[in-house]
Amino acid sequence: MILLFLNNLSDLPNLIHLVFDNQSHESTGGQPSNTRNIDLYKIAKSSNYKAFKTNSKIGLQKILRKILDGFQKKDTQL
Repeated sequence: MILLFLNNLSDLPNLIHLVFDNQSHESTGGQPSNTRNIDLYKIAKSSNYKAFKTNSKIGLQKILRKILDGFQKKDTQL
């Protein structure tokens, strides 16, 4: 699962959080994490983030294109 959070509450309007979650703590031997029981997307949305969720490379590419297009539109309006 890949989550992208865009923070609207920050003084850094271009700040993006990327969360790549394979539900495993690889640094400690691959033990399962608890994120299968937590909806990170819902947490982001309830925290007033613009959030996107995908499980595929193509989905990630589409989301990143959408985000970059939005930044370019903002830059031309300044």
